[in-house]
Amino acid sequence: MKKITLITCLFFAMAFSSEIHAQYTTMNTEAAKRNEEVIKKNNSMGIANANRKLATEFLNALLNARDIPYVATKVTPDIVFRTSFGSVLTGVEGGLEKLPGALDKIFEGFNVEFDDMVVEGNKVFLKVIFRGKHSSAYLMPTATGKPFKVDGFIRLIMTDGKVSQGFVVADFAQIPNQVK
Repeated sequence: MKKITLITCLFFAMAFSSEIHAQYTTMNTEAAKRNEEVIKKNNSMGIANANRKLATEFLNALLNARDIPYVATKVTPDIVFRTSFGSVLTGVEGGLEKLPGALDKIFEGFNVEFDDMVVEGNKVFLKVIFRGKHSSAYLMPTATGKPFKVDGFIRLIMTDGKVSQGFVVADFAQIPNQVK
């Protein structure tokens, strides 16, 4: 009886002492190196289930590392991703692969930090903070080079262990007030 109790206690101690974390660890892109601290912070969120882990890995790879080959391993072939810019991106090639470049042209140093995450079944809902520098004429007559920080939300739907849908809403209308 003592052996069973001891083994059970050791099992539970190991299970609860090492919190499971999502890991996007491929730091082979310039964006990943530049955003390493944000990626580490996002990875540090405790992961309670596979969908939460998948959301963290997918979003870090797409929005913080711009690692499209890795993203392709985390999504369904027919993923539909709607952006705050009014774009509907379908699939990786010709769809998601264009998003990081477009963001980099508009907002230098763009990254996304997770503030909160809620998972219900196959849906993941995140409150996020978008950051960057205003480096284009988007929303202003000219680029100001000034930093901005706006809140947003991302909703993902998972199908068969992959991201199949995404929807992003960001309060980009606040940028002109911050970069004047």
